[in-house]
Amino acid sequence: MSIKGGAREHRWAVRVVVTVAVVVAVCAWAARARADVYWTTGATGGVHIGRVAPDGSALDADLITAGAAPTAITSDGTYVY
Repeated sequence: MSIKGGAREHRWAVRVVVTVAVVVAVCAWAARARADVYWTTGATGGVHIGRVAPDGSALDADLITAGAAPTAITSDGTYVY
């Protein structure tokens, strides 16, 4: 094997390791992303916006008390509008 061939194989191996590391990092980050379910309720006590995690945990039926009945809910990942 020539030195040129060894260097080429080394660069290829480094690229594979870096690619795998990036994929693992992206997957780990994506696993931490949070996607909650939001809903509105209207009752005698007022109008509320609730939130729950997809697995049913972290239920907060009175997350926001609204002054008027909302017609839509949206979130940008930081705020609920």
